[in-house]
Amino acid sequence: MLSYKIIPVRDTHHGKEKKQDMDISFRQIGLLLLTLFFGVVFSTCGGGGGGDGSGDNPIRISGSVTLGGTAGLGGVTVTLSGSPSIITVTDSSGNYDFSNVTDGSHLITPSLDGYTFSPPSMNVSVAGANVNGIDFDATNIGYAVSGTITYDGSPQVGVTVTLSGDASDSVVTDTSGNYQFSGLSNGSYTITPSSSGYFFSPASAPVIVSGFNVTGNDFTSSSPPSVILIIGDGMGFEHVRAAGMFANGIEGTLSFEGFPGQAAMTTSNRTGGIPDSGSSGTAMATGTKVDNTVISMAPPGYTVPLKTILEDMIDLSWSTGLVTNSFVSDATPAVFAAHVQNRDNTSNIVNDYLNDSVPNVLFGGAKSITPSAAQAAGYTVIFDRFQMQALNTDAETLVSGQFGSTFFPYACDGLGTLPTLQEMTAIALDILDNDTDGFFLVVENELIDNAGHAKDITNTICEVLEIDDAVQVAINWAAGRNDTLIIVTADHETGGLTVTGNNGQGVLPDFSWDATGHTLRNVPVYAWGLGADQFQGIIDNTKVHEKVTQIYLTP
Repeated sequence: MLSYKIIPVRDTHHGKEKKQDMDISFRQIGLLLLTLFFGVVFSTCGGGGGGDGSGDNPIRISGSVTLGGTAGLGGVTVTLSGSPSIITVTDSSGNYDFSNVTDGSHLITPSLDGYTFSPPSMNVSVAGANVNGIDFDATNIGYAVSGTITYDGSPQVGVTVTLSGDASDSVVTDTSGNYQFSGLSNGSYTITPSSSGYFFSPASAPVIVSGFNVTGNDFTSSSPPSVILIIGDGMGFEHVRAAGMFANGIEGTLSFEGFPGQAAMTTSNRTGGIPDSGSSGTAMATGTKVDNTVISMAPPGYTVPLKTILEDMIDLSWSTGLVTNSFVSDATPAVFAAHVQNRDNTSNIVNDYLNDSVPNVLFGGAKSITPSAAQAAGYTVIFDRFQMQALNTDAETLVSGQFGSTFFPYACDGLGTLPTLQEMTAIALDILDNDTDGFFLVVENELIDNAGHAKDITNTICEVLEIDDAVQVAINWAAGRNDTLIIVTADHETGGLTVTGNNGQGVLPDFSWDATGHTLRNVPVYAWGLGADQFQGIIDNTKVHEKVTQIYLTP
């Protein structure tokens, strides 16, 4: 209740009260009361005209979203950014409305899976009045299916991801391991990742698209453990130096010379003498010194087989392979998968291959192995590089590549229809890496030894570069893996080669030969991958078996 006091006004000059002035005061009181009354009414009704953002008639922003400029599109999320931030959804006619909007600048953005909008967003300035007609038009672009592929907790790049079902497509994961299929209609799909040598969990994933993008279709990958042993028969340190100088103008530049594990290896036979490939190879394959010509048999009587690395890995259910540009029954491949007292007994070596060790890949010259014998043992038999390259490497499990009858020609002389060492290595890896348990692969270049015996520097360099190419194939295959070991070494040195001068790229270096046969010179060892740091300093050839089995067979 309002309370007022009326005060008479005295005319101090004349000594009497002024009634006229008192009458004016009553009129003022009446006007005051009217003012208060109408003020309350206007305050209650919110006044007239546009909103000012206060009371019960706040400022509003409204508009619509259409599809293709015609029908309204319902279910679109419309976000107003600013102060306050508000989210609403268009009704069945495509209309939306924000209330309680304050003065200032606001950004309005529509979104709906499967659609793009024009404009993508719109800035709206509010200054004391409602804002209408903030309209957008949508275009249906289809829905997206996306996910990420990781290997050992890190993004996996370059994985092929295939979409099948109501539509077909194929993409490759980016540098963050992400993939995305876009423009899909509602329907049922299957996503399948693939990359040579990797296995994925899950192997594939079903996806239902029904009005929304589908995210989070993630996969993890693993790779089989593997050992790739690449042997340059007769390849000493100087052979490697000469090849680097010729190929690149400077030593130390071949693919394997940057490997973190590097050692010098002694190669003597059981009596400390100059080895052949049988004794030196047996030492690497079994960890035991033997006499020359012996293939993985126990001294002194050579009547009991010595277990080899390859056979150790078979016990782990690994796949195995032997690749050479010699005949496949020659001493170096034989020490890993056969047991004979004399390396010249190639028929028994082949018998061990086909009936006992059964390597999954046998690539080399066909001395003592026949198509019918290999086929009877379950092998697919091929005879040239074209048949080899036509193999379905995802399906083949036993392949006998019978390439000629004995040694290959030198690569620099031309191979005709025979495959190169790097081609055989690549196909062997593609076959063996289908085994989720793992694999062991031996790749040998016999022709370095042949060239050393002949004191042929040109073909020595040529064949070391063939090894370099094969190693690069293995490096490319193993990139990003954490459970693969690549070892590049020799069984012995041949020729006593010494490089005396570098004449630059493409020019033969100055050199000398000290022998026509094998020597006791140390040979290089280069190692990359799991356990590579164990190959340091000076080691004996028996340590190859010891270190590999420690890495892979020790719990």
